[in-house]
Amino acid sequence: MSSMSGPVVQMQSLQRLGQILRENPDTGTGVQIRALLWSLLNQHHMVNLWTMCSRLNDEPARLAADVLTSALMGRLTDSQVKQTLIECGEMERYDREHNVAALDDAKSSLVRILRTTPPSDGHYKLTRALRSLERD
Repeated sequence: MSSMSGPVVQMQSLQRLGQILRENPDTGTGVQIRALLWSLLNQHHMVNLWTMCSRLNDEPARLAADVLTSALMGRLTDSQVKQTLIECGEMERYDREHNVAALDDAKSSLVRILRTTPPSDGHYKLTRALRSLERD
């Protein structure tokens, strides 16, 4: 059974997970904490519990259990999780990586379209858009 005894412990556990993530973002522990927090926030990610159990031990495992128990009991709000992701720098990291990926996808799409678009005003505008993306 989790050691959770109330909202204070829940927030302390959530904040401590955020601190561990900030200090160790790319370790096995950090990746598992990231997956857990994003899953709790947006419900678009799946957390593999087997992987999480094998990569988290001691304090991070206890904290994750407290936070997950709070979420399952309806005691954890999206705003609490989001605030933790902001404070540990995860939102900024995601935005930075997501923007780079989106920019690369846009450039690739424009290159593909340009290859099939005959010379025209549209081709000129697409070329200009591609050059603008390449400068950014």
